[in-house]
Amino acid sequence: MKREVQTIRQLHEVYIELRKQALEMSPASIDVAVESDSIKPWGILMEMGYPKRVATLVSFATGDASLYFSTGGGVLGGIAQESVGSAAKRFVAMAQYHASRMETTTSYPLPDPGKVKFYVLMPQGVLAAESGEQELGRGKSDLSPLFYAGQDVITRLRILCQTQER
Repeated sequence: MKREVQTIRQLHEVYIELRKQALEMSPASIDVAVESDSIKPWGILMEMGYPKRVATLVSFATGDASLYFSTGGGVLGGIAQESVGSAAKRFVAMAQYHASRMETTTSYPLPDPGKVKFYVLMPQGVLAAESGEQELGRGKSDLSPLFYAGQDVITRLRILCQTQER
C-alpha cells in the first residue's frame, strides 16, 4: 500500500510539473513569434474537473497538443498527426473570439468537479474563464463553442492513440 501511495504521488507530481511548464512557458520556447500588442493567443489549456482527478488539454498555435491526467498518463505531442495539429490550431485560434469573456489571471487553481477552466496564453499574459461542464456540453454557455473545439482535439488524440495501439 505504501508503494502504491508513493507511485500515485509521483504521478501527480509529474502532472503538476507538465501543467506548470505549459502555463509558464514563453511563445519563443516553442518557436512562436508574437508581437507584444497582438490579440492572438498562442496557446490554451482546457481543464476538466472530476471527483478524483483532473484532465488537462494543452494546445499551441504550432499545432502541438497534449492531454494530461492528474492520476498519471496522457498523450504527449499530438503535432505529428495532421488532424490533431489542425484541430489544435483551430482551438487556439477560437480562443481569440472568447477572450472578451475572460479575465486576466496570475493564479491557476485546478477546477472543481463538474467545472471546466480555460487558461488562454496571450502575449500580454494569461486569461481565464470557468463554466460548468454540463452547461458547456449542452450549448448553454457562451464558452460552449470553445469547449466543443477542445473536445475535437481530445477526440483526435484518442483516435491517434487507438491507431497507434493497433
